[in-house]
Amino acid sequence: IVDRDQLLIGVDTAFPPFADLDSDGNPIGIEADLVKAVMEAAGTPYQLVSADWDTAFADLAGGRFDVLVGGVSNVDVPAELVQLSDPYLEIGEVAVVLEGNEKIASPADLSQAIVGVEPLSWGEFAITGAGAAVPMPAGRIRRFESSTDLIQALFDGYVDAIVTHNTVIDSYERVNPGYLRVLGGEGQDAWLVAHQFQMAVPKGANDLLSA
Repeated sequence: IVDRDQLLIGVDTAFPPFADLDSDGNPIGIEADLVKAVMEAAGTPYQLVSADWDTAFADLAGGRFDVLVGGVSNVDVPAELVQLSDPYLEIGEVAVVLEGNEKIASPADLSQAIVGVEPLSWGEFAITGAGAAVPMPAGRIRRFESSTDLIQALFDGYVDAIVTHNTVIDSYERVNPGYLRVLGGEGQDAWLVAHQFQMAVPKGANDLLSA
């Protein structure tokens, strides 16, 4: 497929639960598990490489790795450098409060709350801008650098609610059930906005997309 003995796959490891690093510095998480399943099924030798999101697309175009995964979608891709696969995962943004919060009963109540998001994330997109699912006054939005910080801010009382990926909340709830409540119903009924993840390859690398 490429001129090396294994496929190098970059993954943004500052993106739990999709990708993180274990105590030995190896990529783990949802994306790592998906890559492992696909590569082993195809019989393709591969290696996961930790990628820095700030330089990931330039690193991909420059040949540091052959494929990039980890939250890639068609809204944030430099089309002059890379191209995308078909979507392989769909997730949604959900509004979340602490269990027992009776003041915020639905997403419609968020406009009167202090709401936390990650900067330039789909969660922020869901509550800001012309296409916002739940438009929020700018003065009521607080930004935190990671989903871990976001959840901690909710517990610490810095915010009344947070908006983040449904998979982040599902992952947290599997380990710590009963502390959080998703607003707006069950499953996809609670999604404020949906988006799809895709793999990125260097511009012109059609062989990788068809492999």
